[in-house]
Amino acid sequence: MQQQYLDSLKALNFADLSEEQERHLRDLEKKFNSEFGKEVYFMVMEK
Repeated sequence: MQQQYLDSLKALNFADLSEEQERHLRDLEKKFNSEFGKEVYFMVMEK
């Protein structure tokens, strides 16, 4: 990825997830991508 894009992501307030929560999120990504024929990632941020 371009460094400019990666640098902009550092400012986001990503949620601190447990291993179980991360695993669940990855499962949701896989199901979503499979169902809708997409290749996307989910990012979770704190409010």
